[in-house]
This record gives sequence, structure tokens and C-alpha cells, in this order.
Amino acid sequence: MKRENRKWTRNETIIVLELYFRIPFSKSRSTHTEIKKIAELIGRTPASVHLKIGNLGRLDPTLKKKAIVGLRHGSNLDREVWEEFKSQYHRLANESQKLKEAFIRKNITKKDERQRIGKEIIGISKKRVGQQFFRESILASYNSSCCITGIDNQELLIASHIKPWRKCTKEEKTNPQNGLCLNVLHDKAFDRGLITVDLDYKVKTSKTLKMSNNKIIKDFFSKHEGKKIKTPQRLQPEREFLEWHQNNVFIAD
Repeated sequence: MKRENRKWTRNETIIVLELYFRIPFSKSRSTHTEIKKIAELIGRTPASVHLKIGNLGRLDPTLKKKAIVGLRHGSNLDREVWEEFKSQYHRLANESQKLKEAFIRKNITKKDERQRIGKEIIGISKKRVGQQFFRESILASYNSSCCITGIDNQELLIASHIKPWRKCTKEEKTNPQNGLCLNVLHDKAFDRGLITVDLDYKVKTSKTLKMSNNKIIKDFFSKHEGKKIKTPQRLQPEREFLEWHQNNVFIAD
């Protein structure tokens, strides 16, 4: 039987912190599929995991800037884990994966739902854990909609790196603040330097696009010139990455 009066451990808190970044804060519910999955894995109730996400939310400065508050109560452990992994998303993703696999090994003899969940999580380890964390955290921050057009079909959305993957350090590759949620067309234009986002979070288009008389180009790009992107609920794009893109990728002339 699950004992919800027992104290949270550091390992459990790390796992939930990683989950915190992968789901929209506004959609955190005890019925959320990922919350139920993690709760089953670590031997907690979904309600308990949901409350822990709320406790972590009170520590998030990006939520505070938008006047979004988490739960008032929390533990010193929450703050310690938050501070330990603050801005270290690559380390958080990998540490969480290792801990989840440790829980799987602990529960492997129990023939219940945990075995199915375990297989799914172990399967993730065969992929690039950091890439999955980056994509899911970007989509969660932007509530699964393109920050320029508002397109909200996940099959058409890309977690775009502002500073390209090939130019990034290990930490920059998985840092959600080095990302934008874009649809596939605007992702390609952003990657090729045909559009950028300035330090005021406004869209800038290249001279090539501005001079085009093609109606489709005007409909998809020109009309967004100078308009502010939809900023994320949390994990605001860092200015240094936006500046890097403007100076090294964007085709201004």
C-alpha cells in the first residue's frame, strides 16, 4: 500500500522536477497521463505528484513574472533540488532517467502495471534523452502552439533551437530557453535565417521575404513582421541566444 504520509525523497523530487518541465503547468492534473505514469513508478498517488508539481511551481521565477503562482506550501528539499538543477537541464534529464531506471529495477519482480511503464521508460534510454526532454519542455511551455502563427497541431510543430544544435555546448542543446515552438514552415525559415526574433520578442523577416510579391509569402511571413511572438508560460527564451541568431544566422540584407 502506498503511504502518502511518508516524506518525499531527493530521488523522487528530481524525477518530478523533470516531469514539471515536460507538461504545461496549467494542465497539471492528477488525471494527466504522465503524472499517473510517474506516480505509479515511484509508488505515489497521482494527487500527491500533482501537489508536488504545484509546490515546485512556487519556486519558478518565470511563473512569478506572469503572476502565476504555485502552491504556497513546500519543503526545504524542494528548494534544494530546484537550486541544484537550476538551468542544468541536460543534467536533470539524464539524472532523472537514471533514477527512473533504478525504480524500475526495484519493482521489476512485481507483475503489475509498473512493468509496462518500466518498459516504456527503459525504451526512452535507447533514444537521446536530452532531445526528448527539450522537445517536450518546449511544447509544454508554449502549450503546444506555434509562437508565431498559433498553429496547435503537434504533428506540425517543431521544438526549434535558437542557437543551432551543431553550434551548442552540451548544456545549450537541452536548455529549453534556447528554443522556440514553431510550425514546420517557420522552423525551416528560422533555421535558414529568413526570419528571426529580436530582443523585444518581435518577428523580423529578411529582405528577401520583404521584397517578395508572392501572396503566399505575404500571408505566411510578411504579415507577422514586427509582431510580438506568443511568449511561453515559463522558460522565456534567453536574450543571448536570440542575439546569437540575429548576428550569426539571420540574413538582414
